[in-house]
Amino acid sequence: MAEVWNKQGKQASMEGLLGPPGAETVGHIRRLVGMYLEEVVKLRESDVEAEVKAKFDAVYHVLNLAMILYLPQDGRGEGLLGEELLDWVNDVDPGASSLLDQ
Repeated sequence: MAEVWNKQGKQASMEGLLGPPGAETVGHIRRLVGMYLEEVVKLRESDVEAEVKAKFDAVYHVLNLAMILYLPQDGRGEGLLGEELLDWVNDVDPGASSLLDQ
């Protein structure tokens, strides 16, 4: 069987198989998710009930984590992920970093 992916991570010529999206496509998707997250932040900061605000917080954190894990900044996933994940953890649970320092 021939190689499915070429060296650039694109689909080689095999019918019926889809490869990962290109770096440019990932960049476009990341920008769209970023715009959506900006709108969720506005909703989080608006004057709504605590229960609704908690739901917007959860939506924000889940989408932000998905963006970090699946939509890398460089579009290819060749960058470092650790610092972005630590920033996310500190945003979700600010007390977590102080527990690690002890």
